[in-house]
Amino acid sequence: MAREITCLIVDDHEVVREGLRLSLSRAEHIRVVGEAADGANAVALAERRRPDVVLMDERTPGIDGLEATQKLLASVPNANVLIFTAYNERSLLTQALESGAAGHRARPE
Repeated sequence: MAREITCLIVDDHEVVREGLRLSLSRAEHIRVVGEAADGANAVALAERRRPDVVLMDERTPGIDGLEATQKLLASVPNANVLIFTAYNERSLLTQALESGAAGHRARPE
């Protein structure tokens, strides 16, 4: 039996969070342990819930996803952060990886 993977979803758009949550709920071994609409709440929630994976929007209100990733990994170093964005800019990939993210995904054009 596969080990359960816990996941935190971070995006300022509720419909995106809902879509991700519904998609992930179809996988037996993935459990969504929380959702946040901004970077500051993502960091606080990750500190409490200790997720295995964080799906982080690159552009969130207040603390953006890149800064939130750095802060989150400072307190939850075993988390794997995957940054996603609607913007397909090469510089964002570099910034995401420099922030400590395990991966980056831009929406296809």
